[in-house]
Amino acid sequence: MFAVNCGGLPISTVVSEDFYYSDVKDVEIDLDKGDTLFLTTDGLLEERVTDEMYGEDRLQELLLNNYNYPVDLITKRVKNDFSEFSGSVRGQDDITFLCLQRDLDVIDKFKETINSTIEAMYEVKEKLLEFVAPYYKPPSIICIGFQEILTNAIEHGNQRKADKKVEIEVEVTTKYIKIVITDEGSGFDWQQVVNQEFDLERDLCNGECRGRGIKITNKAYDEIWYNEQGNQACLYKLLNG
Repeated sequence: MFAVNCGGLPISTVVSEDFYYSDVKDVEIDLDKGDTLFLTTDGLLEERVTDEMYGEDRLQELLLNNYNYPVDLITKRVKNDFSEFSGSVRGQDDITFLCLQRDLDVIDKFKETINSTIEAMYEVKEKLLEFVAPYYKPPSIICIGFQEILTNAIEHGNQRKADKKVEIEVEVTTKYIKIVITDEGSGFDWQQVVNQEFDLERDLCNGECRGRGIKITNKAYDEIWYNEQGNQACLYKLLNG
């Protein structure tokens, strides 16, 4: 990781054009496949709570731990971290940031649309097992989480209405396997379930079955997140080695 200091260039329509071009130096950055570029104004870095500033070090540590994830997840984590620090999604100053990423080559793809039946779920699970076998060992790990989320999509998303569809898309790159499962339901509050700690024995004793499939998947995969509506799940598994 390296940082490029742009000198706090003001963003304003009242600043003359001559000022912008008086002392501006072009910087070229070559991005390899999978590289991520994160740009931000100083409103993010200079946010203060009492005597503590959010700061560049905190942002760099966050990006170091997340740069290899997709852009939508990186931006979500930056927003969540800022909110955790400041206590609000809004800053004291204007905040603008941009996250760009050069796509990795897709080695292989798998796509299928199924009816909302358990039989169809088991059929596509076997196809996925065969598909991922050359790329991840043991492939059963991939299929455990996949089955849990697909079952949720059929039972809770589409309410087991056989005429409703579930779409499955799988991409294999040099770094990860990504699975996207989309149902035709109205969605749910997934963040509360995903962030709960998974304890199988405790949940069974307390009769807490709802959401356990998502917790299992959260353990099997490196990342799991949903779209804002809650009817599309994205499962993300780093490749071995």
